[in-house]
Amino acid sequence: MILFIGHEASRTGAPILLLRIIKHIKSVTSEDIHIILKQGGVLEKEYQMYCNKISIWHTDWYYEKSLIQRLKNRVFNNKRSQNNIVAFYNKNKPKVVFNNTVANGIILKKIFNPDIPVISFIHELQSVIDMHFLYSEETNFLFEKSTEFITPSKATMINLSKNNNIKLSAINVCYGSVSNISTNNKSSKEYERLKKQFKISDKTFLIGGCGTLGWRKGSDLFLKVCNQLQTEGNFKFIWIGVNKKSQSYNEFIYEANKYDLEDKLITISTVEDINKYYELLDLFLMTSREDPFPLVNLEAASFGIPIICFEDSGGSEELIEENTGFIVPYGDTSKMSQKALEINNSPKLRLKLSKGIAKQARKFNNNNSMDKIYKIVLKYL
Repeated sequence: MILFIGHEASRTGAPILLLRIIKHIKSVTSEDIHIILKQGGVLEKEYQMYCNKISIWHTDWYYEKSLIQRLKNRVFNNKRSQNNIVAFYNKNKPKVVFNNTVANGIILKKIFNPDIPVISFIHELQSVIDMHFLYSEETNFLFEKSTEFITPSKATMINLSKNNNIKLSAINVCYGSVSNISTNNKSSKEYERLKKQFKISDKTFLIGGCGTLGWRKGSDLFLKVCNQLQTEGNFKFIWIGVNKKSQSYNEFIYEANKYDLEDKLITISTVEDINKYYELLDLFLMTSREDPFPLVNLEAASFGIPIICFEDSGGSEELIEENTGFIVPYGDTSKMSQKALEINNSPKLRLKLSKGIAKQARKFNNNNSMDKIYKIVLKYL
């Protein structure tokens, strides 16, 4: 049995990548696959398709209208469920535990057996790791008890070694990959419908960003670039992956309105079919202040969309090479705007970057990393 531990089943980078790893390992081994998710989410049903058993460690209790029901759910249902999970894996011991992200120390500590090896896939860079150290004493336990580590980029490997005292010899770099490759479907009815819906003409230059709104993803920096470019040409801007019921969305829209971007900014909620929006884009901005190796970069790259990112912000620089996009000084939205304007003003440059980034995407969007991860797991089976 292989036991996978994930922090949630949201449609975000780390859970999507874990799902791909599980699917791949399921396709090449007859071992039973078990999963513990710290929290559930929209990908739960997909996880269930590739495992023999799935358990949810913590279910939401605070939305119940009845105070008594909230207390019962919190005190009894979660505690009872967690105790049952621990008891099950004390009795039914996995051959190896595969922990995905730094967030699962509390689960790992509860089910830990010194005779069972632990592989930890650490996606996070230091600001997120520090946050977990601040709120969870089990984070130290996770680092101390993991047998070996996987990281999605050289940047995360270096950070794990330099700032968290992990031996380089215990760290494996396995880059992420995505399965969606461009369909070049710009003549489809859906493509035309979206252009009409968002009032995108053939002369519009559409710049996109993607991810959970907030400081780490630099959605405020994205808005600064939008503000600097909005009078420079026929630009429009789109951010994909917002939660329109969140405070971060209210803050994002507040800031956008201060910049008078109402007619130029499009926001899209988290969706399953993201490809149709990539087909609209002319340029992708990776405005993250810190990001290990964003899968959205690979998604954009597979559609031949040039990318601009900040230097010293994580693993993006390991994808962006000459003739694929630009790397600008950290936080320099003026330089990012300047490079976006250059691409807009030069169809020749845009075509060269588009071809370059599509070629670069093909180096990553394959099973090489999946095979490498399986070989790491295989050592313990």
